[in-house]
Amino acid sequence: MRREGARVLRLALPILVTQLAYMATAATDTIMAGRLDATALAAVGLGAALWVPATTFIGGALYVMLPSIAGHVAARRHAEAGREAVTGAWLGLVLGAVAGLLLWGLAPLGLAWTGVDPLIVEPVTDYVRLVAPGLPFMGLWAAARYFCDGHSDTRPAMLVALFVFALNIPLNAVLMYGAGLGVAGIGLSTGIGFAVGGGAMAARAQRARRYGRARLRRAPKGFNGRAVAALLVLGAPVGLMFLGEYVALSTVAVLVGGLGAVPLAAHQVAFNLTMTLFMIPASLSVAVSIRVGAAMGRHDEAAAGRELGAGLMLGCGLSACLAVLVLLFADTVAGWYTADPAVQALAAQLFVVAGLFLVFDAVQIVIAGYLRGRGDVRGPLVLLLASYWLVGMPVGWMLSDGHGVVGWWAGLLCAVVTLAVLMVVRLRRARHGRPARRLRPLRR
Repeated sequence: MRREGARVLRLALPILVTQLAYMATAATDTIMAGRLDATALAAVGLGAALWVPATTFIGGALYVMLPSIAGHVAARRHAEAGREAVTGAWLGLVLGAVAGLLLWGLAPLGLAWTGVDPLIVEPVTDYVRLVAPGLPFMGLWAAARYFCDGHSDTRPAMLVALFVFALNIPLNAVLMYGAGLGVAGIGLSTGIGFAVGGGAMAARAQRARRYGRARLRRAPKGFNGRAVAALLVLGAPVGLMFLGEYVALSTVAVLVGGLGAVPLAAHQVAFNLTMTLFMIPASLSVAVSIRVGAAMGRHDEAAAGRELGAGLMLGCGLSACLAVLVLLFADTVAGWYTADPAVQALAAQLFVVAGLFLVFDAVQIVIAGYLRGRGDVRGPLVLLLASYWLVGMPVGWMLSDGHGVVGWWAGLLCAVVTLAVLMVVRLRRARHGRPARRLRPLRR
């Protein structure tokens, strides 16, 4: 188990840095927009709420490549890994193009229909329309990343993400202030970042010697509609799973906003801290998917079980330690975010619930990574939607009447506990049954 834990951790650390680099890039946009004025800050926040769901779904839909390519590589089906990479690249480009066109055309109509302040509509529209052309490259970026990660090579994605983060700061400054584009400059910088990231990852995937056996350079580059559709059918449940959780958490934030400024601020503090710490078990989940996918490619059920055990041990252990630290230093941590005593006190209360949330979320996300490694993608989607929308949201709604934002967080805790229990049940059935349907070799 110690050996498996070391391997999982070795894969997970670059993935963690990659995810944190993504978060840091988004935070930089928010901070720099805030230095313009309140309207710019609101425009960037609202604009991101429009395009982030699209990238969430695209990244999730392509995630299915990760364990599949790991399985192909482990089974020495290198040519099939190359064909799947090309298919994934096409799917990423198509999904990104569709999302970009929808954002370009529908964003202003949607903003007007929902009654957004007219003063914000124009900067939001300018911002989104400059992000939109970069979305196809974001899809290419995700596909190339999963190809590299599927070869158990997670460092290139980390280096590219760090480079894009470093590029984003001066690029924002030049476009916002030097070119006088303001909010639109942030959108253009984001689009350029997607293009740079997509190009860099694609170049790495095609030229690196360690992927030579996949024959990516020789793989047919033409569009194969049947193969793209097959990959989309298999990956859509994962994309919907990512999107379903994002929408549920965003809905809670909107509903908490009706409770007042202090509860909303405390919620944002607890939510930001929880999501940052959640990147640790989430990264371990990706690493488990890679390792389990490779084990399934070798038809080694015992190895897959050991990878799961190592992932759960690391995920639950680290999450529990972090939760205890947050509880012990709750007031200090809250003070990092705000100087308002009322917000600090309420955020410290939420940290109690957030700590439990983090531990149970680690259980479900690591098991989800194992199930995806086995090709089980539809069942976890149903379990997540049921847990959040049939348990968490109703419980949160009822408890919020007397307990405010703490009640909403109690609802989220009920959702993730339910999901963790259901995932354990799903896990037991999966380990005693056959692997779920996997992507077939992509023939032309």
